[in-house]
Amino acid sequence: MLSRIFLVLFLALNACFCFGQTSVSGIVRDSLTKKPLINAHVIIEGTDTGVSTDNEGKFDLILTPSLSKITVSYLGYKTASKTIIQNKKQEVNFHLAPLTENLKEVSISDRPGEKYRNKGNPAVDLIRKVIDRKEQNNYANYEYYQTNKYTKTYLAFSEVTEKFINKKEFKHFKFIFNNVDTVYFNNTPVVPFFIKEHASNIKSRLSPRFTKEVIQGEKTVDFGNFMDKAGMDKYFLFLYSEVNIYEDNIFLLSNTFISPVSNLGPTFYKYYIIDTISENGSSWVKMSFEPRNKTDQLFLGEFNIALDSSYAITKIEMTVSRDINLGWVKSLYINKEYAKDKDGIYFPSRDEFIADFAYKKGFVGLLGHKTSLYSNIEINKPIDDEIFKGEKIELLENAGKQDGDFWNENRAEELSGAEQTIYTNVDSLKNSKEFQRMMKLLAMSINIHYTVGAIEIGPFNSLFSHHPIEGYRLRIGGRTTPEFNNKINLQGYLAYGFFDERFKYSISSKISLGNNGFNQFPIKALRINYRSDILIPGQELQLVDHDNIFFSVKRGPMDKWLFSKNFNAEYLSEYHSNFSFAIGIRNWQQSPLGTLAFFSNVEDDFLEQPSITTSEVSLKFRWAPGETFYESRFNRIRLPNKAPAFTFKITRGIQGLAGSGYNYTNLNLNIIKRVFVSQFGYSDLSVEAGKIYGQVPFPLLFVHSSSQTYIFAEKSYNMLDFFEFTSDQYIQFFGNHTFNGFFLNKIPLFKKLHWRENFGFRGLYASMTDQNNPDITPGLLKLPTDSHGNSSTFSLKNGIPYMEASIGISNIFRVLRVDLVKRLSYNYNPEASVYGIRAGFKVVF
Repeated sequence: MLSRIFLVLFLALNACFCFGQTSVSGIVRDSLTKKPLINAHVIIEGTDTGVSTDNEGKFDLILTPSLSKITVSYLGYKTASKTIIQNKKQEVNFHLAPLTENLKEVSISDRPGEKYRNKGNPAVDLIRKVIDRKEQNNYANYEYYQTNKYTKTYLAFSEVTEKFINKKEFKHFKFIFNNVDTVYFNNTPVVPFFIKEHASNIKSRLSPRFTKEVIQGEKTVDFGNFMDKAGMDKYFLFLYSEVNIYEDNIFLLSNTFISPVSNLGPTFYKYYIIDTISENGSSWVKMSFEPRNKTDQLFLGEFNIALDSSYAITKIEMTVSRDINLGWVKSLYINKEYAKDKDGIYFPSRDEFIADFAYKKGFVGLLGHKTSLYSNIEINKPIDDEIFKGEKIELLENAGKQDGDFWNENRAEELSGAEQTIYTNVDSLKNSKEFQRMMKLLAMSINIHYTVGAIEIGPFNSLFSHHPIEGYRLRIGGRTTPEFNNKINLQGYLAYGFFDERFKYSISSKISLGNNGFNQFPIKALRINYRSDILIPGQELQLVDHDNIFFSVKRGPMDKWLFSKNFNAEYLSEYHSNFSFAIGIRNWQQSPLGTLAFFSNVEDDFLEQPSITTSEVSLKFRWAPGETFYESRFNRIRLPNKAPAFTFKITRGIQGLAGSGYNYTNLNLNIIKRVFVSQFGYSDLSVEAGKIYGQVPFPLLFVHSSSQTYIFAEKSYNMLDFFEFTSDQYIQFFGNHTFNGFFLNKIPLFKKLHWRENFGFRGLYASMTDQNNPDITPGLLKLPTDSHGNSSTFSLKNGIPYMEASIGISNIFRVLRVDLVKRLSYNYNPEASVYGIRAGFKVVF
C-alpha cells in the first residue's frame, strides 16, 4: 500500500515538474545553402544556459516557465531569436542568413524603392554622434591601461575534400583528417593542425606612447625544425593585427580599410538601423553598414551602439565584400566585443579575427583564427615608467614551461575537443618518417637548400649558370644551421668557370656577441667575409648573385666585368628602439675582365693599370621606428608598416693602408617609406643621395644600379645597361604604386581575375665634378669604351635627369607580375632600349 502511495506521489510530482517545463528541439541551417550549421550556439535569453548544435545541426533545450525566448548565434551569420510557447513540446527551426546576405536584405527591405541619402537619415545622424565621441571612446587614447590577455591562434586546412585526403602523400598520417573541427566559418569544415596559446599582461602609456606585453605563459604545438616558431609569431602578429574600430584607417593584411566610424564614414558607407534593444537596464541600437561601392576596400557588418551619453560601440561583427580584390584572401571575419568598467568606460573584452587564404575558390585553403580575451582591466591608473623599458614584447624565461594549473587559471576559454587533439596529433605527426621526408622536400623547395645534419647544401638556383666571361659555371656551396651552433653561422661556396678555367670562392661567418642567435633581433654580431669572384660593376650591393640561373638570360652587351678580391668585417649592434649602428673595415682589389680595361692618360700617354686597391673604414646608422621582421633561420623579410626607415653611412678611404691607393670620403643617405592611400592602394617610396669627397678612379665612383635581365627590378633601373652612368654626387627616387585593383575591379570582365594595377617611376639626378672627370683631369682612369672605341659609360649632362616609368599588372595567377617599362631620357645613348617588357614573381596577400 505504501509503495502505491509513493508511486502516485512520484507520478504526480513528475507530472507537475514536466508541466512546468518547455521542451524545444530543432535544426539550425544556412538560409542559402540549407546545410546544417554545426556548433551553432543556442542560448536561453536572460541566462548563460545553452547548448551547441550537433553534427547534423540539431539541438534540444529545456526551458523553465519564466523563460520564453531562445537566441541562435554563429560566426559569420546574423543572430536570430524566437519566442517559445510555454509548457509545450515543440520543434523550432532556424535559418540563419550569412552576414553578407543579411546586409543585402536590410538595404532592400528598409528602403524599398527609395534612393539612399545621408540628409534626414536617422542612421547617419546616429553614426555622426558615434564619430563625434570616438576620441573619448578610443581605448588607445587612455592615459594608462593594463589588462590580462589570453590569446589563442589556430591554423587549419579549409575546403578539405575526400580527393585531397586520399592523396598518396597522406596515406601514412590520415589520422589528422579525422580531427575535423566543429567550429565552422561560412559553413566550411576545417582540419586543424596548429595551435598556439599566450597568457600575458599588457600595460600601455599614452605619452610617450608605448605598449608593453609580458608573455607569462606560452604553449604551442612543436613541429621541431620544420616550422620557425619565432618567425611565425611575428608574421601572425603582422597578418592578424589588432583592429581598432575607432581609428580612421584600419591596417589589415597589408592593406588599409576605411573604418565605418571614420570621419569619412558617411561618404563611403551606407548605414541602416535594424533594431533598438533594452536589456538589464541598458539600451542600444543594432545598426548595419555596407559600402556604397562594393568593389572598394571597405567593410560590411553590424554593430551595437550604446544609447547613453557615450554612444560607444559595444559589439561589432564585420567582414568584407566578395567583390573586392584581396588576392589570396578568400574570406575574412572580425568580431569585437566591449565591456563597461565600474566608471562606465568601455574596453575590448573579446577579439576574433578569422581569415581564410586560398589560391582560388575550390582549392584547399589555410584558415587562421585568432581569439583574444581580456580580463582584470584597469583604466587610467598610473604605471611606473620603469615598466616600459626594453622590448615591446617580452617573453619570460619560464613562459614555455608553465604547468596545467597555470593554464587552468589563465586560459580564459576552454579548448574544444578538436583543439586539444592538435597537440597529440602533431606529436605523432612529427615522429612519422614519411612526414619528415615530405617536410624536408618542402623545405628544400622553399629554402633552395638541402639539409644534411647541421649543414645545408645550396642554393640550387646557383649550381649552374652561363655568361660570356666564364661560359658555363658550376658552383657548390653550403651553410651551417642553428643546430650546428645557434650563435655562429658559417657560409661558403666554390665555383669554376669552364671558359676562363678559373676557380672562385667565398667564405663568411656571423658570430653573435649577445644573448640572441646570429639572426635574432636585436642583433649584436660580428660579420667577416672574404670573397674572390667576378662581378658586374655597380652590382656589388645587389641582393641577388649574378650566377642565379634565373638571371642567366640577359639583354644588351655584357662584356665588362671585374675580378674582385674583397675582405670585409663589420660589427652590428641593434637596439629595441629600432636604432642600429655598424662599424666596418674593407680591403678591396679590383681587376678588369672582358673588354673592360684600366687605362690612365698621363701626358698624352695611355698607361695600363692591372688593378686598383682600396682600404676603407665605415660607420653606418639606421633608425626604423616600429619596424618588424619575419625572421627565418637565416634571413629577414621586412614587414611593411607606416613608418619610414632612415639609413646614413659614411665611408673613409685611407691611402697607404694595406696597399690602398686613395683617400676619399663617401656619404650616403637613404629613406624608405610605404605610404597608404586608403582606397587607392599604397606606394613604396625610396629617396637616396650620395656624395664623394676626394679624387678617385671611375670604379670607385657611384656606378648606378641597373638590370639587364628580363626580371622586373623595383630597386634598379630596368632600362639602363650595366655601367652606363657614373657620378660622384647624386640624388635618386624610386617609386612604385599598387592600386590593389581599384580600376580593374570595376570592370565586369576583369574583376573576377583579381588583377592589380601598378605604376612605377624611377629618376636619377647626378653629376661628376671636374676632379673626377677623366676628360678634364689627366691621370685618372679613362671611362670604358665599346669594342669600337666609342664611349659606353657616361655622366648625366646639363642637369637633365635619367628617368623611366612603368605600368603593369600584378597578381596574375596570384603570383605573376608583368610590366611595360619606358625609358624617358637619354634615349640616344648607344645600345639604349626605349621600351621593355619585364616580368617577376611576387606573392602579396
